[in-house]
Amino acid sequence: MSEFDQAGKTAEGYQRYTEGLANLSTKHWIHDPSYALGQDPDVYSKVVRDPVVAHALRFRKHLAAGREWRVEPATEESDADAKAAEIVYDLLSKIHGFTDARIRLGDAIFRGSSYEFMEGSRGFEKIAGEFGSWWVPRRLKNVDRRRFRLVKLQGCAPSWEFWSAERRVWEPLDHPEWFTRCTFDDTEASLGYGSGLLDTLYRFQVLKSQSMQRMGRASERFANGFAIAKLRSADGLPKGGPNAGNQTRAQAFMRAFARHRTDDVLAIDSEDDLQFVNGLGEGWGILTDSLGYLDTNMVMAVLGSSLATMQSLGEVGSNAKAQEHAASTESISQADRDRLGEDLTRDLVGAVWNQNRWLINERAPGASMPRLAIGQQKQEDPTIAAAVIQILLAAGVPLLKSEVYSKTDFTLPGENEAVIEGAPPAPPGPPAAPGF
Repeated sequence: MSEFDQAGKTAEGYQRYTEGLANLSTKHWIHDPSYALGQDPDVYSKVVRDPVVAHALRFRKHLAAGREWRVEPATEESDADAKAAEIVYDLLSKIHGFTDARIRLGDAIFRGSSYEFMEGSRGFEKIAGEFGSWWVPRRLKNVDRRRFRLVKLQGCAPSWEFWSAERRVWEPLDHPEWFTRCTFDDTEASLGYGSGLLDTLYRFQVLKSQSMQRMGRASERFANGFAIAKLRSADGLPKGGPNAGNQTRAQAFMRAFARHRTDDVLAIDSEDDLQFVNGLGEGWGILTDSLGYLDTNMVMAVLGSSLATMQSLGEVGSNAKAQEHAASTESISQADRDRLGEDLTRDLVGAVWNQNRWLINERAPGASMPRLAIGQQKQEDPTIAAAVIQILLAAGVPLLKSEVYSKTDFTLPGENEAVIEGAPPAPPGPPAAPGF
């Protein structure tokens, strides 16, 4: 390829990006520069129909959402900050379906951005032991990202518009603080929409769909083999030419053979020769290998690991390999949790803080806004945890009883619950006499 042709290819690759930048000054609507969405607006709903991709997508979203979350004070030294964090945690605990909302916000990893509308109400309630007229968030309602668009009017800065489903018109987004927005890979080239993994998966998904169609067409052919028929010519001679009688007889035989596929009965002339050629599995093997290659790379692109897919293809991974792949996936997931926690702090915690600022200032004067953090999803081994706990207790290290129960996967008993208590350790005996 000449340098001129290579430059042309590079320019073609940047075409969507430069067109989006041109919209900043010449057009009204700044379109999402996503390659996948440009090819098919419904590409996400089609990609998640693939069971392999859907599993990987949901698995990563669940890892990003986390099972545990907490509200951390702005500083560890201030009692006011600790009280403010306690209040905000109690308020956020009132959200119905908060786990599902975090999972839905994880869609930004693949679509570039995701939105949740915050629904709440103000009423007289007891929050963190304090009565007051609190504004309490009740629910996070999912809003399709396609209802948001970035516009640029002449002489004005770019601004967001929102599609009103009731009035069926685009309206200025006057209250962005009503929404929780999560953005993934917010680069200059994404023009504010974010850039998700959908662009990475799109081409592989197209190739997989084509391979599946070929496999569907080839399954019957490879399963039944090929039939080779040598028919007696129409005039009875063994080497009759391709006359009309021969063609008619061949077509009649093909129709009869097609019926044989379902009726299991085929009547032929005693001088006809019918042979079945089985095998031809090389083509089927190529299709299945290409399908496995596509699945492996799509799972790796989503999770940073392909161990589960490789095992499904017959490869056995060692324990060291499993730990390596788990560490790779966990490092990616922790970055997702940190990003999601920062977005929730900015929008959700910020909304709760602003709506209850005067009440919080009365009960925690001078406090700063806390932050939301999503905990790590690492699975604990109760056997290892019990051994570590025993070593720490023997060394005189004080431990929280609730944390000990949690690490060993047991439930902390209540006051009136029946419990089974172990025998206390035997007291140490008298010291042995010298020489014994």
